[in-house]
Amino acid sequence: MSRLKNTSKNVAASMGNRLAASIASTLSQVVFVRILGDTYLGINSLFGEIISVLALTELGLEAAVTFYLYKPLAEKDREKLKSIMFFYRKAYQITALLVTAIGLGLIPFLPVMMKGTEGIAHIVPVYLIFLFNTVFSYFFSYKITFMIADQKQYWYTNILTVFDSVLACAQCLLILFTRNYYMYLLGNATVNAAKFLYISYWANKKYPFLQEEAKPLDRAEVRGIFGKMKGIIFFKFSDTCIRQTDSIITSAVISVQMVGKIANYNMFIKVISGVANSVMTAAVASIGNVLVTEKTEDKLRIFKTFDFLGGWFCGWCSICLFFLMTPAVELLYGGQYVLPQYVIFLVCMNFYLSTSRGPVGQVKIAAGLYESDRWIPVISAVLNIMISVYAAGRWGIIGIYIGTMISNLVLQISFPIVVYKGVFERSPWNYFRDMIRNLLNTLGSGLVVYVLSEAAPISSLWGAIFYRCFLCIIVANVFLLAANCRRRELKECMALAKRLVCAKKGREREEGQ
Repeated sequence: MSRLKNTSKNVAASMGNRLAASIASTLSQVVFVRILGDTYLGINSLFGEIISVLALTELGLEAAVTFYLYKPLAEKDREKLKSIMFFYRKAYQITALLVTAIGLGLIPFLPVMMKGTEGIAHIVPVYLIFLFNTVFSYFFSYKITFMIADQKQYWYTNILTVFDSVLACAQCLLILFTRNYYMYLLGNATVNAAKFLYISYWANKKYPFLQEEAKPLDRAEVRGIFGKMKGIIFFKFSDTCIRQTDSIITSAVISVQMVGKIANYNMFIKVISGVANSVMTAAVASIGNVLVTEKTEDKLRIFKTFDFLGGWFCGWCSICLFFLMTPAVELLYGGQYVLPQYVIFLVCMNFYLSTSRGPVGQVKIAAGLYESDRWIPVISAVLNIMISVYAAGRWGIIGIYIGTMISNLVLQISFPIVVYKGVFERSPWNYFRDMIRNLLNTLGSGLVVYVLSEAAPISSLWGAIFYRCFLCIIVANVFLLAANCRRRELKECMALAKRLVCAKKGREREEGQ
């Protein structure tokens, strides 16, 4: 029950954080665009993605170390935990130096990647502030990893909620009173530094034994970690190329202003992706615990329930994004920032593909399965870059999303094959059947919402948003419920919900006595 309890706490904290972060980030970005414009927003998004690409220097170290933490955490082996975290801390310090060196080496190439920024001053200092934010975080990130592996992500998430809210307020105030992009960046760097310092203080308080002297890991264990990293780096490379290169290609081939327009939509995508990914991450430590403590049949049953929930949630989020993003962008930023609906459809399809494979991807991470299919992510990443660059020159922004969708499909097929063979010792065909069923249910639900929204055209923008919200929340979920009512996984979910409610009532009765 403690595993379920920790997972539910992690999910609840993650959902609360993303809700607070979404409100705060939306407010901050509206103020940003209204006062500073789409060019500076494009620069912001571009540098954010460049720094994300630099994070490849970490080479999958976090995932490899997290895998080795599950067993000593389950066995409460403090000496082993101290040794692993000592190694991790030193490795991340070296990573910080590597990121700094590579980041500085990219400075001469910035003009090539920034079409349409002629006349914008102080580009290099802006880039250096982004670089500082990332490098500074590396000196404290290993403590966050330990919290997550210990199924205590909700501690970190609650801290994050507070600092994200403070950051958004500070950003709004700095833009409103100074109307200066550089002051905005300095405020951002200050709050971020304070956040990581406080997280470090909190982790030291909760895990004081990690500050004690530790024995170095033996060579066999170090080789094991680096062995896992060899496989993880291919996965990290692919994930970064799929998720973090669209803005770079758009800026280099089209313009940084288009990056700014897309960033308004990406804000909503990132908020919802953040919710989906934080829920997946919140559960991954519990999955790791399942993999080392449960029988194969129970592993598969728990995974299928997790995957069912993920498929429903990601499908419903995709429908909401497709029908609500455009009116929201028009309301918040103006009609000049609206993109065509066929572009939004491709954006939502890529969102669905990347998030719906989250459960199987998290099992892959928790099980440490990186080596058997290590070349597939590389093929996926190369396809993404080649197709996106070629197609962007011919069809513009549509071509970039087509390249991303093709590379997503490659991983959509390869992940289940590896997981079902390596973890569940089963054929993946049942998974593919459920995957196609989930996609068809999502498309069917979206079609019903589309027909009903077109049947009652509403001229008022606010009225259209409220009506579409009603359709997405009620109609879409009723359709999905009807489509899945006979699935065993739905009954499993209802049973889990009942257990949580009963456990909560039991705790309340004990506290009342």
